[in-house]
Amino acid sequence: MRLLTTKETKNILLSGILSLSLLLSGCSSDFENLTQVSQQVSNMQDTATENSSLKSKVLSYDEIKKALKNGNVPEYVLKATVDRVIDGDTVKLKFEDGTNESLRILLIDTPEDTKEKQYLGDVATSFAKNNIKRGNVVYVETDGSKTDKYGRYLGYLWYDSTGNKDYKMYNEEVVREGLARVGYIYDAVRHLDKMKEAQYEAQKSEKNIWSIYGYVTDKGFNQSLAPTVENDINTNSISVYANTSSKKYHSTPEAHGMKNSTKMTESEAKESGYSACKTCYS
Repeated sequence: MRLLTTKETKNILLSGILSLSLLLSGCSSDFENLTQVSQQVSNMQDTATENSSLKSKVLSYDEIKKALKNGNVPEYVLKATVDRVIDGDTVKLKFEDGTNESLRILLIDTPEDTKEKQYLGDVATSFAKNNIKRGNVVYVETDGSKTDKYGRYLGYLWYDSTGNKDYKMYNEEVVREGLARVGYIYDAVRHLDKMKEAQYEAQKSEKNIWSIYGYVTDKGFNQSLAPTVENDINTNSISVYANTSSKKYHSTPEAHGMKNSTKMTESEAKESGYSACKTCYS
């Protein structure tokens, strides 16, 4: 015997209600009213089914941007508040259940800025702090396992870049800025194509980590090629963004709402009388 689907059961029940009402009332106006009510109930049930399906469906990159903007957050996406930035690829978040957990951001590897100080590690951390600000609401898109063997959460970090629900994926943005390489040790690769596109843009522009040939390797970063105070020449210097009004230079072109910034090397900025922004280079 074939079991009835939810939709078939709903239709049978609605037909029974209509038939019973017609027999009892014998009134065409009552029948029309009941038909309208039944249609409204049916529409509500269909909408609820669609919303439930959306929340359980794994969305594409474009779909999740739209879903977050409209407030239709999928079940596998976790809402959290930024507690603090640890470095360019790890942040501390407070989740809705009240727990504070570290998030290892998927598919990226930034130069170290904690126990070991690698070239451009501090710039990657500053980029994270400028975009993932403490107290801001963010969303963690999980991809398979929610945590790694160390108990750290794993995910793609979506943040509101303008305050108008214009969500961007931090993983992609830090790679596009040339402050992270694409790298992965987990099976989570849902947005790998997007990440590789961003990396290609940074490589083509020779931005930051890509400005020194050979600095980026398959296993990380070759510190023997990193410029030092003694050999820091313009061709190997980090890119900065100068504000002609304040005479400060920043780590990103839109830091602190800056517009029409001037890109140059750090050496050029210092030679031109600019000083480092204390927030970007704390």
